[in-house]
Amino acid sequence: MEATWENRKSWAGFRMSEGMPYFAVGVDNRYIPPSPLGCQEIINRKMVTLKKPHEFPRNLLFMVEPNTQMTFTDVVNFPCFMVSSMVREAVLRYEPFMRFVRVILYDRERKENRAYHIPFMERQKAVEGRGTPGAASVRLRVDRQSLEDRALVEITCPTGQAVIMRMDLTESILRRGALGISLEEVETVQRDGRQGG
Repeated sequence: MEATWENRKSWAGFRMSEGMPYFAVGVDNRYIPPSPLGCQEIINRKMVTLKKPHEFPRNLLFMVEPNTQMTFTDVVNFPCFMVSSMVREAVLRYEPFMRFVRVILYDRERKENRAYHIPFMERQKAVEGRGTPGAASVRLRVDRQSLEDRALVEITCPTGQAVIMRMDLTESILRRGALGISLEEVETVQRDGRQGG
């Protein structure tokens, strides 16, 4: 009988890994993040994957969908993963060579705007994943060696993409008073030399 997700400690050539924890980062479902209008042709996950930062327009400005409940959260998942200027500053302390594209989101009704930044991260595949990335119920297993101790990484799994952060970066962001961020611990595993089956 196969071991359950919760108690399986070694399988298919991998074993549980020691080291600094990683967390899947998303938007807390108690918040309504800004939703940019008319941006799908210019920025989306696929374009961020295929293009380099210098291939995007220098000045990107999008109106956001009117919603009185909307909050300018420090992380946005749509149309692609974006972070506030505060989160960008924290990321650059741990990943000084990471490139970003700046996007301004403008709420016409409130006459407020906020700068967001699209990080260009390394991408890795999950060993195993369940749930929808960005949702509170996502469960990921990631090969620690493939992370190469990076602070911020995009993970591809069968149900989509997720962004994961190393614990020290996560703590730094939380100490700065991050708003509207959800965190779900990610299991990291490492190869034990056996062939996967």
